[in-house]
Amino acid sequence: MKKTVIILFSLLVVLSVCAQKRHFSPQQFQADLEKYIVREAKLTNKEAAKFLPVYSEMRSKQRALFDEKKRYRHMKPTTDEECKKIIQKSDAIDTQIKNLEIRYHNRFLKLLPARKVYDVLKAESRFHRQAFKKMNAGRNKSGK
Repeated sequence: MKKTVIILFSLLVVLSVCAQKRHFSPQQFQADLEKYIVREAKLTNKEAAKFLPVYSEMRSKQRALFDEKKRYRHMKPTTDEECKKIIQKSDAIDTQIKNLEIRYHNRFLKLLPARKVYDVLKAESRFHRQAFKKMNAGRNKSGK
C-alpha cells in the first residue's frame, strides 16, 4: 500500500512539473518579446524607455481586437445573412487592426529614427515566427 501511495505521489509531482513547463504566460511572452526587440533593434536604454510603453500600449489594443475577432471564428452561423454579418464584422476588425498599426507606426517614427523602427518591426516578426516554431516543436514532441 505504501509503495502504491509513493508511486502515485511521484507520478503527480512529475505530471505537475511537466504541466508547468508547458504553461503559457502572456506576461513572460511580452517581456521576452520586448527584450528581443531591444537587443535586435539595438535600442539604447533611453530609446527603449521612450519606445516600450507606446509599443506595449499598441500591443494591448491589438490584443483586444484579436480577441474580438477570435469570437467570430468560433461562431456557427446557420443562415447566409448571419455568415455575411460575421464576414463583414471580421473585415471591419482587420481594417481597425491595420489602422491601429499605421497610427502607432507613425508615433514610433516620432520616437525613434526610421531605421530603428524598421528594425523593431523586423525583430517583432522574427520573434513571432520563432515562438510559433517552438510551440509547434513542443506539440510535435508531446504527440499532439
